[in-house]
Amino acid sequence: MTLLERFRRRLPVARGDDGFTLAEVLVSMVLMAVVMSVFMTGVLQMFRTANGTINAATAQGEINRMYLRLDRSIRYAASISNTYTALSDGNNIYLQYLVTNADPDVCNQLRLNVTDGVLQYRSWVSGQVISLTTGWQTLASNVVYGPTSPSPFTRSTSGDFQRLRLLIETRVPNTQVTAVTDVTFTAMNSSAKTLSDTVCIQNRPA
Repeated sequence: MTLLERFRRRLPVARGDDGFTLAEVLVSMVLMAVVMSVFMTGVLQMFRTANGTINAATAQGEINRMYLRLDRSIRYAASISNTYTALSDGNNIYLQYLVTNADPDVCNQLRLNVTDGVLQYRSWVSGQVISLTTGWQTLASNVVYGPTSPSPFTRSTSGDFQRLRLLIETRVPNTQVTAVTDVTFTAMNSSAKTLSDTVCIQNRPA
């Protein structure tokens, strides 16, 4: 036996069924695609849930800050105006209140911008005339308001004091989830006997 024949005998003999068939490869690819699809769906759902939680927390934080700011201000109001819809300003809804515990007296104005869906606030020294576009700060965004929505501002009296009810509905960004904020502030420096519809109206549009 020659050296070449000995070498050939030591080589492994190829078998006809070694390796994978095309069908097996295709089945493996399909299974892998299904697994990856399920995995990616789960990852995307986790991201959506996380984003929804973050958006909801952000919206709630905005409402909390709005409440604290208004409570510190309205608590010392001496008088609260009636609610007013300004036809010349896109049917935006206004309310004013006067704070007199400092010198000079300060007028404060709330506006629900129904077009942009934002609750806004500004103030000025009593008697001062300012532009309609001056000084607005956003208290709450993504406010839902329509023709059948209740008034966002309601003045009332309780005992010896005037009160302001704030009622707004807000939507969590990028969701259909809404939340209703319904709070009432008591003006401790006011009197239920001195209601006035002309409180700080010099900067209220017609």
